[in-house]
Amino acid sequence: MKGLLLLLCLLLVLLPSAALAAGNSSVGFGVRADGGKTLQMTFVAKQTGDVYAYELDFTFDAQRLKLKEASVGHSGFLVTPIVERDRIRIAHTLVGPKPGLAGDIELVTVVFERIAMGVASVTLDEVKLVDAAIQTTTYAPALKVYAEDSAFTLNDMDGHWAKKSIEEAVLRDIVHGYSDGTFRPEHKVTRAEFAALLVRALELPAQPAMQPAFADAERIPAWAAPSIAMAAGAGLIAGYDDGAFRADKPIVRAEMTAMLVRAMGDAAPSASAFSSFADADQIPGWAKSAVATAAGANIIHGKPGNRFAPNEHTTRAEAVVAILNLLESKV
Repeated sequence: MKGLLLLLCLLLVLLPSAALAAGNSSVGFGVRADGGKTLQMTFVAKQTGDVYAYELDFTFDAQRLKLKEASVGHSGFLVTPIVERDRIRIAHTLVGPKPGLAGDIELVTVVFERIAMGVASVTLDEVKLVDAAIQTTTYAPALKVYAEDSAFTLNDMDGHWAKKSIEEAVLRDIVHGYSDGTFRPEHKVTRAEFAALLVRALELPAQPAMQPAFADAERIPAWAAPSIAMAAGAGLIAGYDDGAFRADKPIVRAEMTAMLVRAMGDAAPSASAFSSFADADQIPGWAKSAVATAAGANIIHGKPGNRFAPNEHTTRAEAVVAILNLLESKV
């Protein structure tokens, strides 16, 4: 609010007394992005009627990006951007007795310096538009832009059946490759890793201070603790009968499927009939309904021979494909 308050004070002093509002009720927002060693984004407001001042509130990937500069292409006063951890507030106002901007206008161009490799994201969370009558309209566009680091490529995916899905998941910042440029698609996924993938894919608000309440919480890796706490709080994961989570244990396909169906929430269809997998008798009773539901919703698929293989470990490739299928089912 600090930037907007400053703008409003300026407006009270500088605006003509007979200013009339033209309205901004049908405004939309867009972005043009140009990646590389630096990331440049221009945010645009579309079909505006009267914009004399505005404030934009962003969140950005502070682990990979650092704000380098912000600029506008029209006259007026640009407030120095306020950066607080992973948030940026940028405000601008016209000066003097003149009509507000109208039509499709470029609000701001921001340039970020890359400070770490990998896919980065910037989200335009909120926009406040102030018209010439000092009436403020607030929008929540939730406009998220992903920017791939062209220097980061996966070097072990040629010919793999899940190559396209994995590249999409990397681009969407759901999963990351290793520092040597590999993805290792056939490596096993631990329960901690899958919980983190699910939280990231669903964009659940895991907070750094959050800690899981499992009996073996001290054995949960620090990097995974906030995601596991968020997933448990959202009812996506559960511990074992002894209260332990067993974060480092490779997740089996039955467990993964149960988590995916919980993540479907109210959108999960009823399992009208049990699935026809050849090894259906090997699926644990607690997972039968989830497997039928996930198979019916096309979220999970069987293995060669029409097997579900409920007790086999989930690979990184399988986990990525299943999560993307989940996201597709929620659209």
